[in-house]
Amino acid sequence: MIQDPKVITNLSSHHLFSSLNEVQLSTLLRNATRRTLDEREVLFRQSEPADRFYYVSHGIIRLYRTSPSGHEKVVDIVREGQCFAEAIMFNAQERYPVTADAQVASEVIGIENGSFHGLLKSDNELCMALMRQMSIRLHSQLNEIENLSLQNALHRLVNYLLHDLQSPNDTLTFDIPKRLIASQLGIQPETFSRLLRKLEDNQLIQVSNRDLKILDRDGLYQLTRDNQPLRARKP
Repeated sequence: MIQDPKVITNLSSHHLFSSLNEVQLSTLLRNATRRTLDEREVLFRQSEPADRFYYVSHGIIRLYRTSPSGHEKVVDIVREGQCFAEAIMFNAQERYPVTADAQVASEVIGIENGSFHGLLKSDNELCMALMRQMSIRLHSQLNEIENLSLQNALHRLVNYLLHDLQSPNDTLTFDIPKRLIASQLGIQPETFSRLLRKLEDNQLIQVSNRDLKILDRDGLYQLTRDNQPLRARKP
């Protein structure tokens, strides 16, 4: 049973749990598990039985699928404060469709699907509240879906940089390998690196090892608005 006040507070702020009252949350956490993962440690593998979904207390979890030929495709990168594998509870899947592993030392809280499902079955108001929360979240992800399906590789990269750079000095530190970011954006690693170099050549960004700094935010926005091509690198 999870009794850590900090974990309970953090869970309560997540959209899946924010509609639960104190008694319901306590009931849910009675069968919850807490697990620490080393870097690269696998939490579960694709096609394994799925009886829980997870909340990331801290760390970074990679979700990926493996094709019959052995090719890995990153489906999502899950960070602190986010949940994953919760959809399985709603569509009655019995096996995980992806593999989950830790990209850094991480901790996850495992929520039993049956316990959460039981709460929903017993409380119609809770079901409606959860549907409202999930509807809001679904609409907030429409831009991301459009970004991945309709826009070209450059636009996807620029939107990623503009969305993820929240620090006052417009600096981002890549906390996972660039190849994983490229896979998440649906871009080949070579193309990802080439686009970064082009943005740097056009004095829009500056890259140093794992650090990236935006030099011209307006210029990046202009690329996404006007579909302007990048200037070729000067010889």
